[in-house]
Amino acid sequence: MLASISMNNSISWYSLDNNLAIVERGAVPKDGAFRIIDDYFAGLKSHYESGEEAIASTVFGFQKNQSEFIEIGVDSVTDIAFKYEVSIPRKIVFFNMPRIIQKERRLRSKEDLKAMVSAFYDLDSDSYLAHASV
Repeated sequence: MLASISMNNSISWYSLDNNLAIVERGAVPKDGAFRIIDDYFAGLKSHYESGEEAIASTVFGFQKNQSEFIEIGVDSVTDIAFKYEVSIPRKIVFFNMPRIIQKERRLRSKEDLKAMVSAFYDLDSDSYLAHASV
């Protein structure tokens, strides 16, 4: 069984700067996550000065811990890249060899994205992995 998150644990969010370095933004409640999503959609432009600016302006994510996160890339209002990743600890003979699972999807609306983020907040890791695989 994957580790589950209790409702008391916080989920943090991150963004990218113009050098494409991760910027940790701190804990955010679910309604705050929805505001972040709204802000990224509101900030979409038809043209960016550089690829780095485009990525920094459209990519962000949420994480439960260092081993479980979602990453979002808002390419347009109807084309959203969504990735879920979780690292599952496992022991093989005498070695700890984590199993990394990634699920990637293309979402078609802000509402679809908010539903995936809401589930990330509400579900434990096992349940979310099944949800993200649908």
